Amino acid sequence: MHADFSPDAIWGFQGRDYSDKDFSAVPVGTMAAQTFDLATRWPGQGGLPRGFDPAVFLETGKEPGLGIGDLHDRGIDGRGIAVAVFDKPIRRDHEEFEVAPVPDGPSMPASRLIYHEVFDDEVGGRDFHFHGIAVASLLAGQTTGVAPAVTVHYFAVPDAGRNFHFYSLAAGQVIELNRVLPVDERIRLVVISDGIAADDPARDEWESALALLEGAATTVLYSGSPLLKEMVWGGCPPSRDRADPACYERALHLCESKLAPQTLLVPGDYRTMAANESPDAYVYRGRGGWSWAIPY
Repeated sequence: MHADFSPDAIWGFQGRDYSDKDFSAVPVGTMAAQTFDLATRWPGQGGLPRGFDPAVFLETGKEPGLGIGDLHDRGIDGRGIAVAVFDKPIRRDHEEFEVAPVPDGPSMPASRLIYHEVFDDEVGGRDFHFHGIAVASLLAGQTTGVAPAVTVHYFAVPDAGRNFHFYSLAAGQVIELNRVLPVDERIRLVVISDGIAADDPARDEWESALALLEGAATTVLYSGSPLLKEMVWGGCPPSRDRADPACYERALHLCESKLAPQTLLVPGDYRTMAANESPDAYVYRGRGGWSWAIPY
């Protein structure tokens, strides 16, 4: 998912107490590339670099950028579309998946997330996982998502090291579900922020499942999808204008690579996403990867 899989890269400053530290000499760009959340405790006045405001970064990081908000205002927001996400177990009651309130509508919000468990005979790996809730919220979150009105069928698979075996089982469930759903409610897209190795024991199983999904007119996006070959990921630093394409930059470790003229840069860095700690928990991640770009 990340260019760096170390715990420091994934968890960063989340939930930590730095109130007695002095970050004032750290470049703001370095701070913007970190991970932190609402529970991070920062030093007081004078202890942070000029231009680094964690609360502002957390809030502005929710914006998909690149004019997506204008599309939402025009009603182009995924409404009427059902999407499946295959990933690890998550908190299903996060506020990001509530139905946006409407005038004179019901006072109690409903959820746009329909939860399916695909555990087979696996007894472990059922704890909440940071990865899946991030993917789902970047896709469909009402404040963080590129398509904040889609219906999400979330297929939770165990964190047991056999991802594509369980994704194959989930694919079968999507096909069966689409057979009974009304035509206008069928799942049209499957999003998987993961890639399969050439020597994965489940490769044949997955290739068969993928062919069945595509044969049933369901588009599948995962790290091996041909649709992603002309894309890279990057992001807009929080100090710049997210609406301006010129303010975006490639991911740090891609900066030296040569790109074809028509390559698309998909936002995956400097984003805020839902977290599992509570129904209103969020985390800002300065550096992301394909996992955050694929749902976008």
